[in-house]
Amino acid sequence: MNLPTNNLRKSLDSMFSKEADCFVGVEKIEGIELFEKRDPNKDRWEGHNCFVYVFGLGKEIPFDLETYSFWMPTKGYSEVEKPEKGDLIIYIDTKIEKEPVHIGFSEGGQKVKSKWTYGNIYTHNINSVPEAYGNLVKFFRGLRINYLSKLSK
Repeated sequence: MNLPTNNLRKSLDSMFSKEADCFVGVEKIEGIELFEKRDPNKDRWEGHNCFVYVFGLGKEIPFDLETYSFWMPTKGYSEVEKPEKGDLIIYIDTKIEKEPVHIGFSEGGQKVKSKWTYGNIYTHNINSVPEAYGNLVKFFRGLRINYLSKLSK
């Protein structure tokens, strides 16, 4: 899914604080809700970014294109067209890095729960992210989600 360039995404880019190394005041934007307030100093020290939040790891991991291309299928994730609650939503920058730059959990429909840099965790629409988070979105479902969805049918 391609993300449009728009004023909201541009204004979110401007809310990044280099001093705090996180986004500041994002929860004031309509459609973006604070889910969990975090201590950016502690999270930066511990390397706790969006990838660590999603995968439950203890330290920041490099998540470049090679890691992403290899790691997702070997860990039982398969790409899907439409996200369901619990699926992974990966934001990819195809203009510069051509690799994942942000990740979150689908809350169902168009909603995502994700950690923004070393800052807070927000619930937001799929396309309500800074332009710095890329212009392409891919959806992945893990084996556990596939298995549980089959059991419920």
